[in-house]
Amino acid sequence: MSSFNTSVDFPKEFKDDGLLHKLSLLSTETSSCASPKEKSNVATVLPSSNNQTSSQKEPIDPEHSQTTNTAVEGLEMYPMTRAKRGICLIVNNNNFSNSIKPLKSRDGTIIDEKSLEIVFKWLGFEIEIKRDCTRDEMLSVVQELSSRDHSQMDCVVCCILSHGLEESVYGVDGQTVELGKLREPFSGLQCQSLVEKPKLFFIQACQGIREQEAVAIEADGPVSCCVHSDAFGCEDSIPSHADFLMSKATVLHHVSFRDKKRGSWFIQSLCRNLIELVPRGWDLLFILTKVNADVSRQTNLRYKTKQMPQPEFSLRKRVVFPVPSGAPPSLPW
Repeated sequence: MSSFNTSVDFPKEFKDDGLLHKLSLLSTETSSCASPKEKSNVATVLPSSNNQTSSQKEPIDPEHSQTTNTAVEGLEMYPMTRAKRGICLIVNNNNFSNSIKPLKSRDGTIIDEKSLEIVFKWLGFEIEIKRDCTRDEMLSVVQELSSRDHSQMDCVVCCILSHGLEESVYGVDGQTVELGKLREPFSGLQCQSLVEKPKLFFIQACQGIREQEAVAIEADGPVSCCVHSDAFGCEDSIPSHADFLMSKATVLHHVSFRDKKRGSWFIQSLCRNLIELVPRGWDLLFILTKVNADVSRQTNLRYKTKQMPQPEFSLRKRVVFPVPSGAPPSLPW
């Protein structure tokens, strides 16, 4: 057993006395437990040709693994053979002291930033980090990135870490920007060098102020839970342009959780599963489904509240990252 500081990302002005009372308790020390089953035990969910346990498995042949796990009749993979994998932009908003809205600092977000940097650098991306951006600065940053020549790159990744509201995220000035406006500069009409290439967005921010309640299910054995905290959202169910993926920490109208010492449930699960499943040749949508499964198992033990991430996409092919030559990295905690 251990205790973690937790927090959620939405303005104080959205008042619900019962909810705010509960969250004020979450902001102190929240008892949490990490079940061994909660940790990414890939062997329990991945198909195996010989039914061996994870400790008995032979070393994975990346080339063979990717050929086997990505072979789907009639469905191609996006090419990942160009000179560079692409840019991974990380926008990390933490200090809201000058905000026009009563938004708190996002303690723990630096863990998410470092984890994303480590994992996407390992995957071959060039990392660019922008911290504490106002609304206009966020728009400027994505506009500048979309205006570059990406012809020698396979794809682009944008990670946005901030407070959020329905369909939008906050700049550190307290002004919101719609998620669609962050995505629009990369459309085929505005960014020709990314046409037919995947444009991948990962959003860690609030999508509202509701908490998701737990629903009782029949389990095959004892289940343990774990608590962290953060929040985010956006409403587009399917992006309007081809080859986009918008993977959000939670569904519309709800909060997500961020642990002040270990980062957010969503980003940390994403990074762990990329490290574990990319070498096995699994495509990104499979990995995000595994992230959904992992995060959905985590629970705020005190109030039995949950979180459900939501990927939305208009991908036409499978996104399969080449197996990195370097050893899988370790996360910061």
